[in-house]
Amino acid sequence: MRAILTYHDLTYNIQDYNKAATTITVQLFDQEMQYLHDNGFRVLLLNQFGFDTNNNMFYINNISPPYRTTTSSAATLGR
Repeated sequence: MRAILTYHDLTYNIQDYNKAATTITVQLFDQEMQYLHDNGFRVLLLNQFGFDTNNNMFYINNISPPYRTTTSSAATLGR
């Protein structure tokens, strides 16, 4: 299974967190990163992804085993 998480804004101010759905507190971000680390998730940089426009799919470029995948096993995007 693969998951893609994106984070847009970090804040120490809880009032900012309540105003914008794309904002997360630094404390919560730290907790989420710890959970992902403790449960074996790996970080991929955006430039490690490619997009197959013919099949409307993301794929992962140049990843050493066991993390290598191809467009045939990549997640299909909603159309």
